[in-house]
Amino acid sequence: MQHADVGQARQDGWTALMLASHHGHMSCVEHLVTHRAQVGETNCDGSTALMLASQNGHLPCVEYLVDQGAEVGQINYHGSTAILLASENGHRACVDYLLTKGAQELQARNVSMTTLMLASKNGDLASVKYLVRQEAQVGDISDDGSTALMLASENGHLACMEYLVTQGAQVGEVDQNGTTALMFASKEGHLQCLRYLVTNGAAVQQTTHKGWSALTFALQSKHLSCVQYLISQGAEVGQARPDSWMAALMLAASVGDLTCMEQFVAQGAKVGEKDQDGSNALMMASEQGHLSCVQYLVTHGAQVGEARQDGQTALILASQNGHLACAEYLVGQGAHLWQADQDGCTALMFASKQGHLACVAYLVTKGAQVWQTMHNGWTALMLASHHGHMPCVEYLVTHGAQVGQTDRHGQTALMLASQNGHLLCIKYLVMQHADVGQARQD
Repeated sequence: MQHADVGQARQDGWTALMLASHHGHMSCVEHLVTHRAQVGETNCDGSTALMLASQNGHLPCVEYLVDQGAEVGQINYHGSTAILLASENGHRACVDYLLTKGAQELQARNVSMTTLMLASKNGDLASVKYLVRQEAQVGDISDDGSTALMLASENGHLACMEYLVTQGAQVGEVDQNGTTALMFASKEGHLQCLRYLVTNGAAVQQTTHKGWSALTFALQSKHLSCVQYLISQGAEVGQARPDSWMAALMLAASVGDLTCMEQFVAQGAKVGEKDQDGSNALMMASEQGHLSCVQYLVTHGAQVGEARQDGQTALILASQNGHLACAEYLVGQGAHLWQADQDGCTALMFASKQGHLACVAYLVTKGAQVWQTMHNGWTALMLASHHGHMPCVEYLVTHGAQVGQTDRHGQTALMLASQNGHLLCIKYLVMQHADVGQARQD
């Protein structure tokens, strides 16, 4: 009979027992232990078979290994114990069992995160309640100052939050950066958690050591419902960040919330204010196709000809995204068809590039010039051909676009269609007498 070495390890230190425990193969675990596999052996990161079984929720293996002498309090090189790994992965049965075997609830990782914190982070209410009954302290903090309540708030676990507060968790506690549970909930957009914390005394004006409030976090993460709620609860918009009203208005415009926009304007937001890239609320609403918001902003003074730093206007943004109704309205309000971005690209060119035939047709009927070129000499026809938008190619040619027109390098629409393998465009352009033998400058 051959005698395999049950204690032999791979290069990463994993033994047969560890592998069997990791995958929950109970009969294999028993057989290996009865043949003298050592339950206390560790792999290259200091983990034991018990830790691996606990991490993956294999309770029978956990129970057996403990009965065979595995140390429940052993710590790996990352500062984790079996109970922490079980808790972090939501294996309540393993957590409960290990606690009965003497595992210390407070034993922690390098950041001293407790089992209660991990259960709160994962939203495991049953484990949270059990751990508190076992005298886990709801006010304990990790090395970075986090509490169980903060972790539950950050991850949107309202039921855990409610229970922790009833057990004495303080809603105003701060971590080492001055961040509160309210700020964590705001950052992640957990509106119900936000409401609960404010109702239970969380201060909406409180700021981090750098001066960020819950409203700042909500604005930064673009959570409009949280922004709206915090403002309704007295959050100082000017305190959040210098451009708070502008950021709030642009956020509402981008998601098409007209009611919010009206409220923000009534409270002092300026419709024409721009961000660091030169964008304003009208551009945001136009880009996303929110016609009612576009109309509201224009009637309240937004200028349709304003451009971002890259030269793109509200009309260009509406056209390149195929929002015909917005494009029609903007043109009706005086938006210039010929206005181009920093590359010389007009609304017609963008619509052609993206294949938005309805916008292309509308812009041409309103006077957009099909022969107008970008700085590199490209026309709307070249852009449509390059991207294979056959309906746009056909429309532009029938409305005067010249198939033989060349860019600065001597390229034609036919060459650009050929370059990208757009056979239908190639056939059509040839049928329209494009010169198949024409060459570029090179």
